[in-house]
Amino acid sequence: MADKATQLLLDGLAAALAAPEGAPLLHSRAVRGLFAATRPGRLAPQHATERDYLVARPSAPRGTHTHDLYSTTEAGFTY
Repeated sequence: MADKATQLLLDGLAAALAAPEGAPLLHSRAVRGLFAATRPGRLAPQHATERDYLVARPSAPRGTHTHDLYSTTEAGFTY
């Protein structure tokens, strides 16, 4: 069985594949993201973006903030 960090990464990549229009990196009260907003959940997207498994796609502003949506890359799909 994979260690917890690997499993978090795989779960996030699976969530990205399920949302082809993209999703925020972290969960919030209003929006479900790719990863939980916990300490390990904040490290997983850092590893995913460093390894080019996820790519940011600019999104339309929501209220006063603009949130990037992330989707998987070919490398993330292969992993």
